[in-house]
Amino acid sequence: MTSLFRPAAEAACGRDDIGRTLEVGDRWVPTVYHAVVVLLLGALGFVCLVPVNEYATGTGFVRISGSLPVTSTAAGPIARIAVGVGERVAKGDVVVELDGRLERAEFERLQEQFDGAWTRVLRDPVDVAARSSLPPLLPLLGRARAAVDARVFRAPIDGVVTDVRGNLGGHVELGDTLFVVEPDDATVEVVALLPGAFRPQLDVGKHARFAVDGSDSPQPVRLRDISADLVGAAEVKRILGPALADGAPFSGTSVTLVAGVDARTYPADGRANRYYQGMLGELEVRLERKPILFLLLPRLRRLVYGDE
Repeated sequence: MTSLFRPAAEAACGRDDIGRTLEVGDRWVPTVYHAVVVLLLGALGFVCLVPVNEYATGTGFVRISGSLPVTSTAAGPIARIAVGVGERVAKGDVVVELDGRLERAEFERLQEQFDGAWTRVLRDPVDVAARSSLPPLLPLLGRARAAVDARVFRAPIDGVVTDVRGNLGGHVELGDTLFVVEPDDATVEVVALLPGAFRPQLDVGKHARFAVDGSDSPQPVRLRDISADLVGAAEVKRILGPALADGAPFSGTSVTLVAGVDARTYPADGRANRYYQGMLGELEVRLERKPILFLLLPRLRRLVYGDE
């Protein structure tokens, strides 16, 4: 049977002098000790003395100051969308038109009656019946014309159409927003909500960054207005509106702030894109620089700075 051990190993096992124990010198111990102490003191000094930036983040949405929404004054399906998002319009241009076949048919019927009566008057100025039929037709014709016009919605100002609600054939109700026109002198703002604990560290004029969902990089903004009081979840929903509040839920108290955006566009997919009303994103505000120690020990930070 072949042995599992090498012959040299078996020979060594049979010897009486198995050798001396391994001896390690102690000259390296003081060196390592001092090196460890220096490293610990350096690390302690680093976390106690080196400051880092602290950031407060929250959800914000784009608000175009100066843009005008056009709401529907009638109900019915959309029959025509003459202008798309991003296209320029002049004041009075038709943008959206609702189905008005019934209104036009009534107007054409009354117009035909009026034209017939007026023709009879021109042929026979003493035709009493024709003359007496004209006055009652005038207010009816005016209301019919207004009903037709009420289903055609035009641009209230010169500018760019930034939002068109609904699709061709879709039904709209009275008071629904149909489209939004943004003038050339409109300003872009960001309305954001941050956790209320950061309110003592926020000041007007402080620099921040805002990144629209899907953008390549955040854009610099500057805080213009900060609410003095904190708001709860119900007030947050009122500020954002039901559509935005569902996509950006908040808990606890929040502070409301408004930041100005200098640029009218943001980078995404390697090209410049226009800001539109209601776009969601994340606002990041740089707070005071504090030592790393306070970031590692939040309780110590609250004790020293009094943060809530």
